[in-house]
Amino acid sequence: MKNNNLKKELSIEELLKETYIVFKQNFKNILLALIIYFPIFLLLVTAVFFRIIISESILDYLIISLLIIAMSIISIFIYSYIFLIAKNHYGFKKENLKNILKTIFFKIPKIMYTVIIMILLIIIPFVISILLAIINKWFLILIIPSSFLLIKNMYYWIFSIHIPLFSGESGLNALRISKNLVKKKWWNTFFKIFILSVISSLSSMILTGLPLSNIYLIPFIILSLILSGYCILGQAILFLNYVNIKK
Repeated sequence: MKNNNLKKELSIEELLKETYIVFKQNFKNILLALIIYFPIFLLLVTAVFFRIIISESILDYLIISLLIIAMSIISIFIYSYIFLIAKNHYGFKKENLKNILKTIFFKIPKIMYTVIIMILLIIIPFVISILLAIINKWFLILIIPSSFLLIKNMYYWIFSIHIPLFSGESGLNALRISKNLVKKKWWNTFFKIFILSVISSLSSMILTGLPLSNIYLIPFIILSLILSGYCILGQAILFLNYVNIKK
């Protein structure tokens, strides 16, 4: 089985190589999903920006909130789709395209619930420390530990979005499972995700060094889509690797 490649913890070099192999073998499916996703997401971002500029009523803010929720659902969909492609590739559970889309559709509420719980638990301690610092400057000292806690939990729970798709667990259970996977590998996880994020940002770095011209726009968009897909796939493979060595 292909998941034999995941039976030991992958080094960063092995992870990047494995991600490249899986990406290459599933290039059409991943790129097609990203090409469909990108214009919809861009349209929603534009709509949110436009609404923020002209917002004058409660209705405008309600529309902005709905657009942001739609953006979140679209992003979760693309993460889920690429994760299930990786899961298929390694033979954890073979599904055709129709079943993949069906799985995502039924799991989105669980994923959204998990993401909301995760965000609240990550930001609440930090927000409380900020509010206390505003009330009294002596509480400024709390911002440092709360910032460390924010970063620590963010990486402990980095795989929470994958778990509802993999095992069906959601909410606090998904956070607990993700933490158990990352525990004792926090720094390795941080470093690997950081490298993937840098790779994903390469297109923006390249664009800033080029003269402003529409001629670079299409290549930039294509490169950005490819690198984003590569990064999302790398995170999915890292999760499957951790699951496999945990068995």
